[in-house]
Amino acid sequence: MANYADSKNKLISWTSSHCGTLVWKRKEFVLELSKYIGVDMYGACGNLTCPRGTYKQCEVIMNQYKFALALENSCCSEYITEKFWNAIRFNQVPIVFGASKEDFTKIAPPLSFIHMEDFKTMKELIEYILLVDSNDQLYNSYHVWRSYGNITRAKLPDDLVYSCTSQCRIATCYDDINKPFQDFNPFDDSWYGGCRSCQDIIKRFVPEKIVETTMI
Repeated sequence: MANYADSKNKLISWTSSHCGTLVWKRKEFVLELSKYIGVDMYGACGNLTCPRGTYKQCEVIMNQYKFALALENSCCSEYITEKFWNAIRFNQVPIVFGASKEDFTKIAPPLSFIHMEDFKTMKELIEYILLVDSNDQLYNSYHVWRSYGNITRAKLPDDLVYSCTSQCRIATCYDDINKPFQDFNPFDDSWYGGCRSCQDIIKRFVPEKIVETTMI
């Protein structure tokens, strides 16, 4: 198996086009984390850039980092966006926050991510990141899945969710296409109804003042 730590000389990247969120202070969390461990900030919230539409250029830049912060702007059931998948594509280990660990486990490659809710404090989280960084065998354990699987990047426009091509590909992966159709309710437990309070979760990691001033 390849040593995925070998070519990486930087620790953590964070890329975001929106600094403020309505449910928790994401940027403030990253700034707090960066007081104790190296985090390079890309996009609107930082001073570094990875130009959009230049996949190859971004790949070269991001492949230097061992980890990527994949911090969603809300903590809702199954809400996992391109932040996570981009980290996977760039051979990084995503450090995730948003959906529950169970949700990530259902759709992510096995043992491919670090979930923040596994840790009780910022100190515990940082200590574990540094441990993984210092141990190539442990770091590579997050990449074992790559030896027997891969992530396929969508090719537009054929792979748009509502296209015939995409629908047929999804159907071939469905375990039983003969199951009766069920109405979709966006407010049930599998979507908006499954949202949790990011504030209640993140307060274990940050000073109280950051949580108190969060907009609701």
